[in-house]
Amino acid sequence: MKKSRGIACLSLVALLAGCSSEINAADIITSASGEVITGLTATATGRISPFDGMMDDPRDLEDLVTSALGDGSLDLHRGHDEIGNVLEAFLGISHDEMHALMEQENLNLAGVCERFGFDPENLLLTLEDSYTPWVSEAVTKGVVSKTDAEYWGTKISEALRVRVYWRGDPEKLGDSSASDRRTIAQGDTVREYLIHVPDAYQEDDPAPLILNMHGACGDAESYRGVVGEKKGLHLLADQHGFLVAYPQAVIKKDECVVWQTGDTGEEDIALDDVYFIQRLLDDIKSRYNIDEEQIFALGYSNGGMMAFSLGCNSGGAFAAVGGMATTMIPERCNEDHTPSVIAFHGTRDSVLPYEGGQGWQAVPDVVDFWVEHNGLTAQDVIKTEFDGGAVRLDEYLGDHSAVVLYTLEGGGHEWFSQDINGRSPNEILWEFLEDIRL
Repeated sequence: MKKSRGIACLSLVALLAGCSSEINAADIITSASGEVITGLTATATGRISPFDGMMDDPRDLEDLVTSALGDGSLDLHRGHDEIGNVLEAFLGISHDEMHALMEQENLNLAGVCERFGFDPENLLLTLEDSYTPWVSEAVTKGVVSKTDAEYWGTKISEALRVRVYWRGDPEKLGDSSASDRRTIAQGDTVREYLIHVPDAYQEDDPAPLILNMHGACGDAESYRGVVGEKKGLHLLADQHGFLVAYPQAVIKKDECVVWQTGDTGEEDIALDDVYFIQRLLDDIKSRYNIDEEQIFALGYSNGGMMAFSLGCNSGGAFAAVGGMATTMIPERCNEDHTPSVIAFHGTRDSVLPYEGGQGWQAVPDVVDFWVEHNGLTAQDVIKTEFDGGAVRLDEYLGDHSAVVLYTLEGGGHEWFSQDINGRSPNEILWEFLEDIRL
């Protein structure tokens, strides 16, 4: 029988206080090497995870993500039952010693690694490898396809990165990277976003801004790590001088944080994400010299839905909107604003299928909507194929806006990184955006 999803978690600090408090963190040493370890299998079961150790249902992959992420309410610990065997093997210390270090020296997992002179990325790679057997078993048993397995592997990696680098309270940690984390407060509500400022930013030179929103069940920090760092968006930002902001969703649906599309009209950052983004833009513009004619909204999956919603409701704030592996939830759009649109979508996306389904619009229907909304016609389209037909490009070009769709044959549910006609998708994105102005 499956465990009930939404399990209440006990306080790990309280549970461990009797054992870790008896250990002096200053005396803890290790004989481990800090090198990547392969061949381990995370238990993936425990106090936090609803996974029961039986890989027989697609929802088990969701449970693996939960087990990889841990519980932020446990402060720096995030709970370790699900990965305890891997942590002990990599760090070479006991469970109690690990908690003594974290509690007495205010260290997260990355900090524990660095205390011993280990690269935290080696721990991350070890943890990722320890989840591979579970994902492989799902494919072998036919629970998910290979394409879906790649998607879930990415989600697990993102969750593990959050766990390893979890900062808890930045002031408590003395976190040097807290300078890129911003908060917006309204009453008792506090919301966050992260921002990447290019090295060449000059206060007297207005810079373009991209808002890039994570998908459902995701978070801004791990999304920034994957899209910004691993897939090179920040390198591109540094080269071309644009800022990138990563807002954090907070509205809960089925135990996941999601972006709530549509403008409710409520001036409440806890309830209306369109209003929150308006406040976020005000905050960024108060801190940085932003070119207000070059502000763009992009997103992945549910984050792309939010980008399209901003294109409908933003009152002309965004020159272009779009995203990857995303679709659009139908809503009434402001007829006075016609943002340019760019989208990338794979034909084998099983989460948001290209042909639509489960209440999602088909990708071609989304394109048709924006073509009509922007006053373009089918006669405006230019069709091109790249890489032997593996990528199809549909461009609708008008005098004041453009709508562009890249269709990737066999592509799954991801922020794409494989080159298209010799250029990365991020490069293609920026080449499209850099000449667009309100």
